[in-house]
Amino acid sequence: MLITNELLKEKQACQEGMEWFTEHFPEGGNYQTILDKCADTNQPNYAAWALTIFGPTDSVLEIDSLEGENFFFAGTVKVAGSITLTGNLKAGRNIEVGESIKVGCGLNAGGGIKVGGNLKAGWDIKVGLSLEVGGSFEVGGSFESGICAKEEPHQHIAILVGKGMIK
Repeated sequence: MLITNELLKEKQACQEGMEWFTEHFPEGGNYQTILDKCADTNQPNYAAWALTIFGPTDSVLEIDSLEGENFFFAGTVKVAGSITLTGNLKAGRNIEVGESIKVGCGLNAGGGIKVGGNLKAGWDIKVGLSLEVGGSFEVGGSFESGICAKEEPHQHIAILVGKGMIK
């Protein structure tokens, strides 16, 4: 998906976001490339806005491990090993991790999160569907699920924690 200044104006992007976008993508840019630049320039709010406005994709990223500051992906992220980030992790769809997740700030998945080991987030965790943790679960802020079983009786929310929950 090509995102342009005209499209951002149509979607009522904030002035600061428009300036940032124009500086980095004067001719427009690919959706995922823009999310990558948001990660590189520590702009989690712009990434969150883009994921909300433009929605998830069907893309699947499969990697062995993930380390760094921020990581934003429009589709599903599958990591065989662990994720260790000092900043934020956001995915438009699911996050599936074989070992552990440790993020210094927030964790957000439009779909579900499944982690074979421990999950630790320094700030909030927001999940659109289910959360399954094979080890311990620690969240420094709040936990929020976007689906309410009362409003969507055909949907089920599951929070499965293997060893314990700490807040």
